[in-house]
Amino acid sequence: MERTQADRIYAAERALGYDGWLCGVEDGQQWLNELIHTRWWKRRSDVNEIRLTYGRLPRFPKPECTGRKEGTTGYIEISRGWLCEQYLIHEASHVLVWPTDHGPKFVWTLLDLTGYAFDDEMRRDLKRYMEDQEVKFR
Repeated sequence: MERTQADRIYAAERALGYDGWLCGVEDGQQWLNELIHTRWWKRRSDVNEIRLTYGRLPRFPKPECTGRKEGTTGYIEISRGWLCEQYLIHEASHVLVWPTDHGPKFVWTLLDLTGYAFDDEMRRDLKRYMEDQEVKFR
């Protein structure tokens, strides 16, 4: 079975590892609140609120994380046990490029947000892992 672009991105993120574990949804909400009030975010989005909830969508039989945008509000649902900054970065990238999915615009946004939230070295590492996984950048 051929791997999708999303599968390749997830594999690259697993190779990078997950950093920034958070204590609970309230801690994650505070992290997102601080992010969306930065100049970096405001230059890229009209989203002025992100609502973070624990979620397990009924249509998914396994734990799932989702990010979407409605108007100027972003919504991120994250499964318990997956609450870390790297997952929030991934889902916040979906909010930034909504309604597109895992295409090139998402890839570059994910890389940029990873670099902003962590550092340039982590961005470079994630890009290298993406290249190893043959993620499409164009």
